[in-house]
Amino acid sequence: MQLALPQPGEDLLDVGCGRGASLLPAAAAVTPRGRAIGIDKPSAMVSQATRALAARGLTHAFAVVADADALPVRTGTFDVLLAGLVLQFLPEPQRTLRRLTHMIRPGGRIAICTPAAALMTWTSSTAPQTRPSSSSWAHLHRNEHERTCRESTAQP
Repeated sequence: MQLALPQPGEDLLDVGCGRGASLLPAAAAVTPRGRAIGIDKPSAMVSQATRALAARGLTHAFAVVADADALPVRTGTFDVLLAGLVLQFLPEPQRTLRRLTHMIRPGGRIAICTPAAALMTWTSSTAPQTRPSSSSWAHLHRNEHERTCRESTAQP
């Protein structure tokens, strides 16, 4: 979440928000001038994230039960996309990532965290920044994810 640098007033989507580990600090970073939306499939996790947001008074943020492959969101809706520890659970991560990247506004940022903390970020004006990983999953798929993001509207 820190490398994505969410700023006050930005709109952020946290895919696979779970109980809110990234959503909570991201919501605080975008402040009430922005919006933070977390999505996940397990309703119990979304309920926990919702309670945590309410307990912190983050009324500009919410978590909803949703499928990353079936979001009814327009192109260019968000400034920041977070996908922490979620791609490995998707049946077709490249297809999902390609669809999600179209939801990013020009100049927006994408941060992906894989199981061994291979964190990648893209912006429209900088090359990917990568923290090395020993994870074979991350190693095998990092180039595919980078290519997907380069081909999207949120190009590196």
